[in-house]
Parts: sequence; C-alpha cells; structure tokens
Amino acid sequence: HEGQLGTDVDVAAQDMRDALELVDLPDQVEDPLIQKVDLGAMPIIQLAVTGPGDIADLVTYVEDDLAPSIERIDGVGSVDLLGSSEREIHAWLDPGRLQATGLTVSEVAQALGGQNVDVPGGRIDNGEQELSLRAAARVQTADDLGRIVLTSRGNAPIRLGDLARIEDGLEERRSSAFLDGEPAIALLIRKQSDGNTVDVADAVKAMLPELRADAPRGTRIEAVVDNSTSIRASIETVQLDIVLGGVLAVAIILLFLRDWRATLISATALPVSVIGTFAFVAAMGFTLNMMTTLALSLSIGILIDDAIVVIENIVRHRTDLGEEPMRAAERGTSEIVLAVLATTLSIVAVFVPVAFMDGLVGQFFFQFGLTVAFAVLMSLFVSFTLTPMLASRFLASHAHDAPSTGVSGAIQRVLDRVEVAYRRVITWALSHRLATLGLAGASLVLTVFLAGALDFEFVPTQDTGQFEVSIELPPDASLAETERRALSMAARLQDMGGVTSTLTTVGGGVQERANLATILVSLPHKTERGFSQRDAMTVARETLADEPNALIAVGPLELTAGSGGNTADLQLELRGSDLESLALAAQQIADELATRPGFVDVDTSVRFGKPELEIRVDPERAADLGVAGGSVAMTVRSLVAGVVATQLESNGERHDVRLQLAPTDRSTTEAAMRAQVRSASGRLVSVGDVASADQVDGPSQIDHRARQRQVVVSANLDGISLGAASGEAVALAESMAPDG
Repeated sequence: HEGQLGTDVDVAAQDMRDALELVDLPDQVEDPLIQKVDLGAMPIIQLAVTGPGDIADLVTYVEDDLAPSIERIDGVGSVDLLGSSEREIHAWLDPGRLQATGLTVSEVAQALGGQNVDVPGGRIDNGEQELSLRAAARVQTADDLGRIVLTSRGNAPIRLGDLARIEDGLEERRSSAFLDGEPAIALLIRKQSDGNTVDVADAVKAMLPELRADAPRGTRIEAVVDNSTSIRASIETVQLDIVLGGVLAVAIILLFLRDWRATLISATALPVSVIGTFAFVAAMGFTLNMMTTLALSLSIGILIDDAIVVIENIVRHRTDLGEEPMRAAERGTSEIVLAVLATTLSIVAVFVPVAFMDGLVGQFFFQFGLTVAFAVLMSLFVSFTLTPMLASRFLASHAHDAPSTGVSGAIQRVLDRVEVAYRRVITWALSHRLATLGLAGASLVLTVFLAGALDFEFVPTQDTGQFEVSIELPPDASLAETERRALSMAARLQDMGGVTSTLTTVGGGVQERANLATILVSLPHKTERGFSQRDAMTVARETLADEPNALIAVGPLELTAGSGGNTADLQLELRGSDLESLALAAQQIADELATRPGFVDVDTSVRFGKPELEIRVDPERAADLGVAGGSVAMTVRSLVAGVVATQLESNGERHDVRLQLAPTDRSTTEAAMRAQVRSASGRLVSVGDVASADQVDGPSQIDHRARQRQVVVSANLDGISLGAASGEAVALAESMAPDG
C-alpha cells in the first residue's frame, strides 16, 4: 500500500498479516512483527523513574503499582516500559553435574514440565451436584522448584537442585535507562485512539504529585518528554494571533472610517464568522489543531473585507446621496453584490484546491483549505445579511463636507494626501499602458525567479529545548560496554553547561541491538537561556567528536521516532541486487559528503562485521553416531539462549522458569560443545564430537524496498538548506553510484 495515501491502515495491516500467514517460514524464525506508523499512537508523555534500592525493587514498584495507576487514568491507552525486565525464575545448569547424571538438557526440561502441571480433569456429577475436577502438581516457590525429582539412578533421586542453582530474578536485560546517570525505568504513555493529547497529558501530570507521595522513599518520578507542551504553546500563540489580528483589523477600520457605529457594524462580521466556522469544524469532525487555527488566523483579515466594502457603500448612499437608512442599506448592498461575490469566490477558488492536493502535503492541508474556504463564505453571507440589517438600524448620518477637527481632522488630512498621490499613480498608469503592462510582467517573472531561488523544507526545525544524541558502537559491543560508554558521554554533555537533565536509553527496540544508545538532552526554556537549541547541538557534536569507535549523530527530538524510521535531515536511498556493491558505493558517497561543509553526522545503513559463532554439524559424523542435526541445534540453543521449561505461579501471576547455562559458562563455547545429546541407540554423544564452532562475519541487517536491496546514506545538516543539500547529494550519487 506504499504511496496510496488515504488507504485504511487497519485494512492494509490485516492484508499484510494474511499474506504472511501463507508463507512457510522456518521453525527457528520468530513471528513477523507488523507495526502501523500512526502519529496518534506515538507516546504523548514520557516519565523516568529512579529509586535508591535495587533495580529489581524498582521494577516491582513500577510494574505492580505505578504503571497500573497511570493506566487507570481516563484517556490513557497503554504504558510501555523501557529499561524494565519481567520476573523470571532461573535454573542455572552446571554442565559438569549435568554430564555426570547422564541427562540431556531436553530431558531435564521435559521432566521438569511433567512434574509441575495444573490441568483440567473434567467434571464429576453425583446426581445432586456437579463439580469441576482439576489435577494439580504445582510448586509454589523457587525452593520447591529445586526439590522436584527429575529421575532416579538406582535408589537415589536426582532433583533439579542437584543439577542447577535456582534463582528468583529478572529475565536477561536487553535494554536499560538512566536518568542523570542513575538507573531508571522509562514509561512511554500513549493515549487512546479517540483521546485528546493535551487533556490526557494534563491528567497524567495532575496525578504526579499523588504518585510521588505514594512512591517508596527516595523514588524520583520526572516527566522528561511532554508533547502536549509544544501543542499547547502553538495553539495559544495562534489564538493570540487571532485576537490580536481582530483587534488591529477593527482599529484600522476605525482609523479610516472614523465612525464608531460603522466600525462596530463591520466588526460584527468577525465573531459571527469565526463562530460559524467553529460549527463547520465540529460538523466536519475536525479539531482545533495547528491547521484549523492557522486557517482562522489567516482568515481574520479576510473575514472583515466584505463587510468593509458593504458598509462603505452604504455610508456613501446615506451621507452623499442623503437616502433613508433602509433604502441606503438596500441599494448600497445590491450595487456591489457581484463585485464582493467575485472577490470572495476567487479566494475560495484558491483554497479549495489546496484542500484536495495529492500527496502527504494534501493530507496536512485538507483541514486548512476547507476551513479558510468556509470562513470566507461565512463572511460573505454575513456581509450580505447581518451587515446591511445593522446599518439600516444603527448607522448615523453626517454631512460629507462637515469640517473635521482634532485627531479626526489630522487623519483626514493624511488620507487626503494619500488620495492625491494615488490619483497621480492611477493617472500615470492609465496614460502609460505599455509601461504598466511591462512592470506587471517583470514583477511576475521576478516572482517566479525568486520562488525558485528560495530554499525549501517540509517542516521547519523548532526550538523545543530538547535534542537527541544517537550513539552506535561496533556491532560486537555488549550491553554493559554500551552502558559504560553512553553514561560517560552523558556526563560530558552535562559538563558542557546549560543542560538540565539527560535521559540515557541503551538497547531496546524490536531488534534489541545492544550496541545502540540514545541520550535525550533537556535544556532550559528558551527564554531562560542565552543560546539556541541549534547552538547547543553544535557544541554537543563538537564535545563528542573525539569519542573513539563510535558513530554519533546529534539531531532535534523527533516526535515520530517511535515508528522506527530514520530521522536524519537528509536520506539518500540506493537500491540494487548486489548488497556489497551498494554498500561500497554508499560508503564512497558518505565519505565524500563528510568532507563537504554543511553535512554532519554522515552515515550509511549497512553494517558488516557482526561477529557470529556458527555451530556446524558434520552430517557424516552425526549419521555414524545416530545423532540428528536438529537435536544438536536445539541442545545448543537451550543451553545458551535458554528454554522455558515450565511456569511458577505466585500471587495470581505466572512467571517463566528458564533452564540455561550460568553467565560464566556462556562466555565461551566450551560448555556448549561439551553438552551431550542422546543418539538413536540411547548413547550420549557430546556436541563437540559431531560439530565444530567457527566465527564468521556478516551484515547485521539487510533492508529491502520495492523488492530490491537498499542502503541509505543519511546526514544531518548544519548551515545548509535542505534544497541545496539534496541537490548536491543527488548529483554526487548519480556520478558515483554504479550502474544498476
């Protein structure tokens, strides 16, 4: 459905799920994840929670108390946690003890699952009463788990505790968060589909004092991202512009008409037209957003135009021609109906097509164009009905040649001089028709030329007081190493001055890449600092320029970053069938762009060199020993990645019990290669007897688009416009990219 704007996203997502269900994927492949890029589903507010105790205690508090309390707030749709881990019972297997007992990991998992069951047993009907039957053999604690008997050797039972160390802990961490260097958990709060961002965010912030009061001593709960702030500030600014524009429009009418009755009659077109437009916005299902309020702000000066023209002609009939109020209103309005109608409809003819433009711009300006068009049509209706009616009742008559004194006289003398000057210009234009046409044509050509010379961008960068530092370490960097480097960089950013807080997040995401980190830098409000957000980003970029073996990008906070897309200012897509050729061309283009002024944070999307240990089974040796290759693969996977053998129920919740090698045994492949699998004859065979471990390198991710492999060259811009940068990048790519 790419490129088909207006497509129902829910239908498209379901079509994708239906299509993927027809594809026969290997058993080892995880279920595909289909996500909808929905601006309305983006987090509206983000909280960070830190505490003095152990991270496990903080996780328990956030998951059991804080997150459910927030989810109960009216309008909150969901709360996602970052830096949190689910409770999990670990059975750290000892490879030596496992080998000594003659059990394989699959046999341990099967026996454990069979000794911890809770299944329905049917119903018992004694004629008077029906009872449900349940057969339960469940353990309640981690200690009970260790006493489960797996098998016996002679008269000696072999218990799980004989083979493994039982630990009640958390699942393996693949993400973490830190607020100002302290371990934290980030809560991403999303609103319901029909909720209002500002209302929901206000409700969450209103509950923060109560949440802080109920939190354990020393717990810190901070709102680090609040998207409603910028929305509220933008709407309030536009509303101020509307009011100020209306006041200035009325003041200018009074300045020229110098009649408070005529001014008030004309000014009534403003509130009546605006209120009528509000009704139209509600009827169309729009909201008072940036587009509709911008349309009203733009229309303020237009809304009163028709009323001014009508009231001025009525005043002329009333004063110059001495007609009665009713007749002056009737004739004054009827004389200019066609002129006013033509003026208004010409405005409508401009803005209605804006509402129905194709592409992404059309999606944004649909509400804008229709709101402007209806507003001016409403003003036309008011000027032809309400304005002449009020003029016929309340407009006073005064002699046209009556002397003006005081301020009114001074204004009249200035207007007389303007009128004299204007008559001279009109006289000259009518006397020099060719010159007038030449000037008009030259103005048109100059306008086209200037429009082409202007830079362009879709959305201007705003000073929100927050920006992001994206960090990528080498592909083999561990989570602990990424945490250490990211926290060191966050400390350096705090030392550069003017930084109020930093929120560091490591790993996470769909791919759970441990070598990625993000630092959210918060600045004081722009009225409280003597530098701009762009200046702070430049200083941050210079501060971290000497960090070794790290790709660092500094950019503004993107509200749509949750979609998982690249948020760089400039993105150049290269497509083809040969990934290595694409990667080479992309790197050459990136290297050249990095040397040119204005291009910063230049990078490519392809990553080679992801180390990988591959356990290769020798088919001939495996066949000779009667070992299936799948048994070898599943044994290695169970020991290293772990296998959920059963679940432990506690306080109404179930937690996974994972069999796995201890972290120290998983640091090398030695324990996995010594692990045993059972052959077809019942013998125990070591994995190392039928397989070997080799280290290989390969791309960590392969992107496709339009059924071709794709590599993206991305860059942020500093001191160069997007139009100039894109033209320069495209020209460079055309000269350097290989054919095809």
